[in-house]
Amino acid sequence: MNYKKILIIRNDHIGDLVLSTAVFRELKKKFPESKIVVITNKINRPIIKKNKNIDEILELDIAEYNLKDIWEYFKMSGKIRKMNFDVGVDLRGSIMNSFFLLFLSRIKKRISRTDQHPIIKFFLTNPVEIPLESHAIEDNIKIINEGFGMNSKNKELEVVSDEKDGEDVEEFIKNNKLKNFVCFFPLAGLSEKQWPLRNWEKIIKNFDKKYQVLILGTSKEERILTELSRLNKNSKVFVNFDLRKLSVLFKKSKFVLTQDGGPMHIAWVSGAKLIELHNLFLFGMNKVIPLGKSSNIIYTKNVNMDSISIEEVTKEIKKMLD
Repeated sequence: MNYKKILIIRNDHIGDLVLSTAVFRELKKKFPESKIVVITNKINRPIIKKNKNIDEILELDIAEYNLKDIWEYFKMSGKIRKMNFDVGVDLRGSIMNSFFLLFLSRIKKRISRTDQHPIIKFFLTNPVEIPLESHAIEDNIKIINEGFGMNSKNKELEVVSDEKDGEDVEEFIKNNKLKNFVCFFPLAGLSEKQWPLRNWEKIIKNFDKKYQVLILGTSKEERILTELSRLNKNSKVFVNFDLRKLSVLFKKSKFVLTQDGGPMHIAWVSGAKLIELHNLFLFGMNKVIPLGKSSNIIYTKNVNMDSISIEEVTKEIKKMLD
């Protein structure tokens, strides 16, 4: 069956969008004449802006279940209805997405996962059951394979950049007089993923002075990041770096040090050298991405992130620099 218009919804977290990028390619390969439209949020838009498998991007922030967000979803529902999609897919498995953006928009074929909430299946024509132990990469491919009757096995992810992005990053490096630099993301999105700041302080303060330390994050985190940067005169703070160009910057760095989260996924997919600090007890071993040979994961010994020692991280850093 051919579809003129396909809607894909992935308007949540950075890492979740990165882990969904195989879906866009595989759908375009299967339905090359279809127009593929993706709903994502404003922060994540740069990640897929130059992806040639996507024909149009709509912006909608993830709902926080207040009146303002419900109104925004209602307005987007009307917009989607006018666009006459043949099929819609919510990769998140969200009640708000399934009801407002698929069901209320009157899309004929509605696909999503049902493990997030049992009520979701009532808004769908093609519910997909996802096993608890599978990884998000597997989940996303399973959703489109079952929903569209496909048999795709290619799960390769991508953050697509171009020559202009490379030139912009080179100019950034030149303007900030960067040479031998590393990239640190000290703040995690969840407290359960956060390596103690006192440990970050020691790593930054005692870092080899031959290297420059780029301390990255969002504008909301700038105060804390600035305090960390004062511990090392060779460090600089940068906030709200374009997420697509971040993948280029990572590849030019000596390595990236971060906890589990969006920056980690971008670094991994981009092929940058990476040290990830991972709470193994948060989601379990089946939820861990196998990193490449030039990268490494340091796991917690128990549910607490402080079970990762400074000595372990220092040892891994030395290996990277050597």
